[in-house]
Amino acid sequence: MGEVNYLAVIAATFIAAALGALWYSPVLFAEAWMKANGHTPEKMEAMKNVRSPAVAVAVSVVCNLAIAFVIALLSVWIGIAGWMEGLGLGLLIWAGFAAPLALSANMFSGKPLAAFVIDASYQFVYLALMGLVIGFWR
Repeated sequence: MGEVNYLAVIAATFIAAALGALWYSPVLFAEAWMKANGHTPEKMEAMKNVRSPAVAVAVSVVCNLAIAFVIALLSVWIGIAGWMEGLGLGLLIWAGFAAPLALSANMFSGKPLAAFVIDASYQFVYLALMGLVIGFWR
C-alpha cells in the first residue's frame, strides 16, 4: 500500500501557503475580502494589535500542514494512484467537508455570501492542488 510521502506533504503545505498569500493580497482578493467581511484599513491595522499577523500566518501554515498530512494519509489508506485520483480526493474533501462547513458557518455569521465565496474558492483551489501534488508523488 505504501507510506505517506512527507516531501509531498511539505510541498502541498508550501503551495497552499503561497496561494493564500497571493489570494488574499491586493493582486487578487484583498479588497473584496475586506469589504465582504466589513473590514476597513483602520480595522485591519487595529486587528494587528490584537493578534500578530505572524502568529496568524504560523497557525495557518500548521493547519495547512495538518490538512496535507491527512490528505496524504487518506491517499495511502484508499490507494490513490496518480495525480488525477489525488485531484479527485482533494475536490471530494472540499465538496464533502470544507464547503459545507464553511457555508454553514457563514449562514450564522451575518456576513454576506461573498465572504464565503472568496474563502471557499481559495479552499477549493488549495485542496485540489494539495490532492494533485500528493497523488502525483504517490
